[in-house]
Amino acid sequence: MSSRSASERLVGFYFQFPKLSSFTVQTGFAVAPVKKGALDYEKVAEIHRENITDTRQTLDAIHEDCSMVSLLPYYRIQSLDEMLFLEFMEMLKRCIQVKRCRLCGRYFVLIDKRKREYCGREYSEGRTCQEVGPLLRYEQNLEADEYLRKFETEYNKIYSRFYRADGKTDAEFSGKDMTRDEFRIWSKAASKAKADYQKRLITGEEMLNIVRTRT
Repeated sequence: MSSRSASERLVGFYFQFPKLSSFTVQTGFAVAPVKKGALDYEKVAEIHRENITDTRQTLDAIHEDCSMVSLLPYYRIQSLDEMLFLEFMEMLKRCIQVKRCRLCGRYFVLIDKRKREYCGREYSEGRTCQEVGPLLRYEQNLEADEYLRKFETEYNKIYSRFYRADGKTDAEFSGKDMTRDEFRIWSKAASKAKADYQKRLITGEEMLNIVRTRT
């Protein structure tokens, strides 16, 4: 993610494409029925269904049973370039952000304020990039990080001790078994150590020492 603000990135974009600063789209105004502050599409559709073409008849139809009439602006889109420019400007006005999916590489629109790295398109076998991406990235991090691989080995070892002992009676417990409460406490500490390592707050050796001292 760029460290520059949205305004700074926009200025840089216009410097790169100076013709956009002088690009224009023709506009017009029309009398139209309004409902709750917006164009009344149902009324407009009704007028079209009745095939009213005379100006006076159209105005009468707009005023008939219509609580409000307003002079609304509209755009005269005459080319694909104009349509794309208008859409681009609307996205800027609404602060809509676009990101590149870290898995498939295609762009997608951020529909909320959550931090997303993957799009919702299908990637493989009915699974989306959002479903596949985090798991694939995690596996790649494991392959590249020796300490994370060792952490997974230790975690699986302790989980096996808990899983094997879960449901046993006190008489059946052995010295290597771990109760549910013991595993919960250990798992919380191990997860924090892993998070601190990934944030570079502690070293890999320190993370492993924390994990192993609770075994």
